[in-house]
Amino acid sequence: MPFNDMDERSSTYLNNSSSHRGEKTEHIDRAKMLSPEEDIVLRRFRHYCQENGYCKRLEDGQPTIDDTTLLRFLRAHNLDLDKAIDRFRVVQDWRASHAIDNSYLHMDVQCYEDYRKMFSQWTGRCDRQGLPLYVFPVNQFTPERMEAYISTYDHTPVTTVSQTQDLPCHILAFHALYENMLKFVMPLCSELHDSHARAPVSASTHIIDITGVGFGHFWKIKKYLQGAISIATTHYPETLGHIFIVGAPPSFVKVWGIVKKWFDPASISKILILPHSETEMTLSTYIDPQNLPKQYGGLLSWEWGEPPKLEESMKDIASGIYVRDQTGDEQFLKGPVTFSDGSVHPWGTVNGELRRQPKKC
Repeated sequence: MPFNDMDERSSTYLNNSSSHRGEKTEHIDRAKMLSPEEDIVLRRFRHYCQENGYCKRLEDGQPTIDDTTLLRFLRAHNLDLDKAIDRFRVVQDWRASHAIDNSYLHMDVQCYEDYRKMFSQWTGRCDRQGLPLYVFPVNQFTPERMEAYISTYDHTPVTTVSQTQDLPCHILAFHALYENMLKFVMPLCSELHDSHARAPVSASTHIIDITGVGFGHFWKIKKYLQGAISIATTHYPETLGHIFIVGAPPSFVKVWGIVKKWFDPASISKILILPHSETEMTLSTYIDPQNLPKQYGGLLSWEWGEPPKLEESMKDIASGIYVRDQTGDEQFLKGPVTFSDGSVHPWGTVNGELRRQPKKC
């Protein structure tokens, strides 16, 4: 089942839950970060969520909804609260009915890893704004790889959460990649840059490398890319900081005429198609050369397919992300993980057994 087949299935959604009165909640320092208009509409949005049962705790003890999430929906609709609520309600009700939050925590580690290896991957570094930097060489994504993944996992439970069983494995896994970004990568980057960041990190920067990718390749993977973009823009609004498209062949003009129709206008405004002669200069403007992979003109020894290469200060914060394998070598922790309360938490299942016990809420 291609990604775009899920659009109609995910058009209903959210968690009916009670708020935790008396508990300390994480709110943005509004005085420093929000305009008066944003402050007012955010308060009203938060009140709506509390009154309608959208505030609850997940198995990892974290809230399902925070101010950063609400602001993403508001800004996606130019602070129009009614429109933001309409979209939020549809997305959250769908997430609740399919237990998307907890399905990430319970996803099979190997299933997650096999899917992660096909898509955009975090370098372990950030751009100059503190946004996590991802790289996606499109020529590595083929319909054959996706079909092999579906064949392997579509009839195998990929998570121990029963509500997700009606979702195709590749759709659930794509949500898991975004959940990893929201629950691990962005909180970790926020912790690293807390001393000078104006707000928690809520967006990401991507280098999309289309070197050697012709019109025929795009056409073969069209249904998967279009569906992935639809899920991202619908369920995870305003998580895109910048997209840099590099290595574009002459035929990309024709491809772009098709692909840009899959994005909303706000996302299109964040996409830059870089000629080869301007790639290194432009990328270094947005990304410090120390954090930019060598193949794009930087100094970072990292290639797609390798685990994230954290800078030393981030290693100190996320020390639990490295584990010893059976030979004693240090490896980046695989599978679903979260970062909260200053620590890395391994989740996911191995042979059906959860790696971490849920908190009692």
